[in-house]
Amino acid sequence: LNGKTVEQLAYTFTARTLIHAKRRSAEMDDVVATLEASGVDASMSRATQGQLDKLASTDWADLLGPDGSDMDYRTAIQHLTAHQRELP
Repeated sequence: LNGKTVEQLAYTFTARTLIHAKRRSAEMDDVVATLEASGVDASMSRATQGQLDKLASTDWADLLGPDGSDMDYRTAIQHLTAHQRELP
């Protein structure tokens, strides 16, 4: 992370988490399988996957636009909050 501040990391990860939720959820399949095969409780990983699945139900790349990955984290959170209010 090369000495980035918390704010810089928030810029890096917030919108990208939304945009890449589908891929990251799929990656969590491997995490859960590995933990369970090792006899380790995977409940937190399953919960993370569930949250990523919820995020993946929206096309964030389309909603946030082509520069979404570079978006100010505050703006990305505003989009997330507004979108959640619109859901049934």
